[in-house]
Amino acid sequence: MQDEQIPPIKDHALMSSDASNGSGVFEPVPHQVGSEPDLQPRRRRSSHSEMDKNRNRNKTSSNLRPSRKKQASRRKSLLVVSLLIVSVVSSLIVGFLIGREWKTRQVVVKVASNDEVLPTSEVMAQMDAAFEALRVGDSHKAMIGFQNAQGQQPLFGLDYLVAEAAFLSDETQLAHEAAERAVTKNEMSSEAILLLDMINFNREKVSTDRGPQFSAPIDTLESSFRKYAASHPSDSKVYSLWGELLRSQGAYKSAMEKFRRGALRADSRAGFSLLSAKEGLSRLQSEPSKSGHSLSEITAMTGEQALEAAYSSMQLKNLTDSLQFLERARDCYDDVVFREILKDPAFDPFRSEPQLKGFFKKGSEHGKSAS
Repeated sequence: MQDEQIPPIKDHALMSSDASNGSGVFEPVPHQVGSEPDLQPRRRRSSHSEMDKNRNRNKTSSNLRPSRKKQASRRKSLLVVSLLIVSVVSSLIVGFLIGREWKTRQVVVKVASNDEVLPTSEVMAQMDAAFEALRVGDSHKAMIGFQNAQGQQPLFGLDYLVAEAAFLSDETQLAHEAAERAVTKNEMSSEAILLLDMINFNREKVSTDRGPQFSAPIDTLESSFRKYAASHPSDSKVYSLWGELLRSQGAYKSAMEKFRRGALRADSRAGFSLLSAKEGLSRLQSEPSKSGHSLSEITAMTGEQALEAAYSSMQLKNLTDSLQFLERARDCYDDVVFREILKDPAFDPFRSEPQLKGFFKKGSEHGKSAS
């Protein structure tokens, strides 16, 4: 019996006629795009090597946590140290710049002092006239004289001198402006600041008379006097002004104390009467008198006139008359000033004269008491 031939299966889902390898053996058809996926996909197992890697990775991450904290702490420490270093360096730089600027200012001051303008003879004559006007009480004339001198030459201290003369002339606004310029230029600035305080005192006193104020103007001005006196211990003028202020307020005992301190600090070697007497003696040394003075005029003479008459008589060898003129001068001068006058070297050639020897020895022990 012949075997029946089985026909080949066509269009099977897992086979294809093209899948034959020519040997009659069919091979599975690989999965193609667009074909339906397997309804139960196989779960991929992790190999031992991958599991070890994951396990090591977890250990590494757990070990990194404390090291990251240490790194953050180190970063903070470095940041603090860096900030400290920057601040120290900045302080050194600022200090260096300030020191260099201060040295520059000192150099500028030294250069400025070396380049100070010296007054001409004309300007000096104007200033002398202004000081003379100020001495005799003509403050308005003195103010104009100082302004004229300043218009010709910008000399040191002229702003303050204008301010002082203007203040004494009741030119308050001009005095204030000139004093402020003196402070700005640092020319007699201490004196100018005190003058500004006196100007402000007068202004505040007027406002106080019109209504109540939070502080007494006199207390502020006294504080200014106290500070100025502390930094100018030999200045007698501040005590004179201070005493006048206290006396205007009825504080007579305190004013007495200030006047006393001013008198003790007044330099008899630089007072007007002494310097004027020395001026007269120097003039007679330069140009000796050709004729003496009459004793009939002695009672009308001032101390300086009697002194010059005595010296002229010495030059003319009329020593008897010169003794009487000296006695008149002694009675006119303050005893402290007269002692300084007798020390003048102009009298040296005549100290050993028999008629005058006793006077030069004892003359300083008599005379007017200091007022």
